[in-house]
Amino acid sequence: MADNVFEKKYTLRGSDFDCFKEIKPSGVLDLFQEVAGQHAIELGVGFSDMQQNGLLWVVLKVKYEVIKSPELYQKVIVSTWPLEQRRLDFQREYLIKDTNGEILIKGTSQWAVIDKNTRKIVKVKDVYKNINSFISENNFDEKLLRIQDFSGIKALEITSQISHLDPNGHVNNSKYGDFALDAIKSTKPIKIKKFQIDFHKEILLNQITDIFTLKQEDMILIKGVQNDEYMFLAKIERNF
Repeated sequence: MADNVFEKKYTLRGSDFDCFKEIKPSGVLDLFQEVAGQHAIELGVGFSDMQQNGLLWVVLKVKYEVIKSPELYQKVIVSTWPLEQRRLDFQREYLIKDTNGEILIKGTSQWAVIDKNTRKIVKVKDVYKNINSFISENNFDEKLLRIQDFSGIKALEITSQISHLDPNGHVNNSKYGDFALDAIKSTKPIKIKKFQIDFHKEILLNQITDIFTLKQEDMILIKGVQNDEYMFLAKIERNF
């Protein structure tokens, strides 16, 4: 295995699935986050390494596609690799496979580096100093485009709690997947084919976020809003 590919075996947990035994967006986002974080440590750019330089990683966008639905307590192999650094952002790819190597879920994400104090995106040269060559394989042919704003109905109001926060001091990216799922309020399986979420602004402790939805025949749009500014936008394409 190349030094710029990280791979780890997991057993999917009950908490990764909803009441219909469908894997939740938060379950997928959590797996992506775990392998990305552990790989970053191996590459010398983990949380502690970056913090020593006054920097933090933040995820801007995540997209995944379910090729075959995982099963409760299934053993899986999760792999990830970064693409070559761009000017201000970093792309990272993911695969979740079964133990026979069959792809269950493929994903991609866009990251940036921010200043720990100003919380502004900064340009950092040669972040991946320990990688000599990069894999150029993308899981999706199309670019990771921004989700467009929409007019929807208010479905939920969330007050961020201590349990939502991560070491960066803001709501962890996987929690947004639960916010989206709760806002849909579906009484039957959603059957997610594709999921994308764009993170626009940090949600901090005790902040109130209004969650809006727009349900279409084969797509559901979700957004979180504070004071007329959206904090995140998400899109679910359904598999009928």
